[in-house]
Amino acid sequence: MKSAFLVTSAIRTDLGIYDAATRLRQTMATLASIRRRAPGASIALLEMSTIPLDEELSDHLAGFADWYVTVSHPILETLRAAPRSDGTLKAVTELAGLHLFLDHVCRQHLFAGIDRVFKLSGRYVLTDDFELSRFAPPKRYALKRPDSDRHSTRLWAFDAALIADARERIARMLDESAERLAAGLDVDLGDLMFRHLPETQKQAIAILGIQGYPGALGELIIE
Repeated sequence: MKSAFLVTSAIRTDLGIYDAATRLRQTMATLASIRRRAPGASIALLEMSTIPLDEELSDHLAGFADWYVTVSHPILETLRAAPRSDGTLKAVTELAGLHLFLDHVCRQHLFAGIDRVFKLSGRYVLTDDFELSRFAPPKRYALKRPDSDRHSTRLWAFDAALIADARERIARMLDESAERLAAGLDVDLGDLMFRHLPETQKQAIAILGIQGYPGALGELIIE
């Protein structure tokens, strides 16, 4: 099974407790774990720092990915115009990055020969518990078993046959996010994923096989 990983990253940001140097080390560990646990996988690094990276650092990161993408989207200007919760900033920025890149994938047919697409949050690493076969059901989104009415969004995947479907569903999540921002409301990505992905197209995963440190807490998370 040929896989592609979309790694969302923000090296320089005011969010969370980690400085840029720590975030860089953590993201490099993310990329290394993919090369180790999913040999032959293609990697797209979606870099979404609020403070642009310098050319030298960008070139360095690009050397460890098949595609290196810096994210700019009109909805992000709305985010910066008024204070929002850290969760909202992360959720909307991630959605914008994923939508822009998947749109490019569809238009340029970048994922020809790819069977499975993974989204992995930067600064999390794949562990010995990660198994590609768990994420392989045809025409399904594979996600951590939901906690109440939301999904974990640190690692999830979908059949490459659903690339266009994923792009459209993320577009609808972005539209709802814009409406919530206009109303002064926060956005929860796990909630959006729970509601916008149909139950008939979901495959629940009990153990994802990742670990890492969320930016706001600093404590190890294992899923």
